Amino acid sequence: MTVRPIVVYPDPRLKTVSHEFTATPEELQLVSDLRATMLAARGLGIAAIQVGVPTRLIVVGGRGGESSLAMANPVIVSMDGDVRAVLEGCLSFPGVFETVRRHTKVVARWQDPFDMATTREEPFRDIRAQVLQHEVEHLQGVTLASRWSRARRGTVTGQLKKYGRAF
Repeated sequence: MTVRPIVVYPDPRLKTVSHEFTATPEELQLVSDLRATMLAARGLGIAAIQVGVPTRLIVVGGRGGESSLAMANPVIVSMDGDVRAVLEGCLSFPGVFETVRRHTKVVARWQDPFDMATTREEPFRDIRAQVLQHEVEHLQGVTLASRWSRARRGTVTGQLKKYGRAF
């Protein structure tokens, strides 16, 4: 378990579309590294691209006694429930919070990274649904900045550089 440095905006790697997770030894090590990095950064979720590895792997943190969940090649198969405006942060945008619109219920399908023959499909609600939507967007190269105007991107980029808000 290694805590890896987090890639911070405006690093162009965050725009990378991630490739399929294939369970190589390096990718399997990445599972425990992502968990350690997420916990060290006090995050609710993390995608592999946030540590510079463009593979379709995320970890969604647990709440209230739930353990974190590692998901290889996750896909959101349906979104339901209310669409709510929620305040959202991101480990790759330290100190930045934005209001985004998220579904309150989603169903996801993914593979177990340690048993690629096992595919799971499960519903997620509320905060875990929000985190899952956010992390899956990272796998597609979508970040908080993807929603911003050019002026907002410039302001945040300047603030992050000025205050050295990198991990």
